[in-house]
Amino acid sequence: MSDDALDLFDDEVEATSDAALDPTPEPTEEPPAREPKVWSVHQVNKAVKGLLESSVEPLWVGGEIGNWTRSRAGHCYFTLKDDRAQIRSVMFSRASKHLPADP
Repeated sequence: MSDDALDLFDDEVEATSDAALDPTPEPTEEPPAREPKVWSVHQVNKAVKGLLESSVEPLWVGGEIGNWTRSRAGHCYFTLKDDRAQIRSVMFSRASKHLPADP
């Protein structure tokens, strides 16, 4: 399976005996437990990006800017919020250098 796929479990299950290889298990046997897959940070970011880009049209988000800080590198960190939720956000220096002033 590719890194892009959203497979949350490893399908590799070790066979411990000949019974594990039997294609017709007894009805009383439980299916083998699936171990959760350990994802890298890169894989999580890539999967979330793919999900958002494939399921959400481009959009504008309106809200109040709070907790504004500008790093030495020029990146701006802030919270975009309304009365019910907030989104922690970043504006990278290549975009923030075009701001006429900090909010």
